[in-house]
Amino acid sequence: PMAYALSWILVAGGDSVMPPWVRAQFREAAPIVRHLRDTNCESPDCAWCSEQNDPIRALSRWFGFDSFRAQPVDDMGRPLQERIVDEAMRGASILGILPTGTGKSVCYQIPALSKFDKTGALTVVI
Repeated sequence: PMAYALSWILVAGGDSVMPPWVRAQFREAAPIVRHLRDTNCESPDCAWCSEQNDPIRALSRWFGFDSFRAQPVDDMGRPLQERIVDEAMRGASILGILPTGTGKSVCYQIPALSKFDKTGALTVVI
């Protein structure tokens, strides 16, 4: 299963679906692919994780902005939008409470779009 998962992940695009016969024959292959695509290894040398798990790159990719809103910020001076997106992209459960008009929707849309792109998982943002 690992060999098939690794060979498939190198050629599969964001909209690729693992063939049903493979998922039936090698049941562990799909969870391996999901884990590899959706787990951040945190290595600065990993091109995949650097590209796919960076909140600012995701913001730029999906919405065309170069940075998150400067205000409001957390205790460390980091924009709350960026912090919320970062935590959500890491898989944390989040509850983002921000003033009206400060971009809460983006905080949930970016992680949902990124997860879909990495794993094909559907997320409903209300």
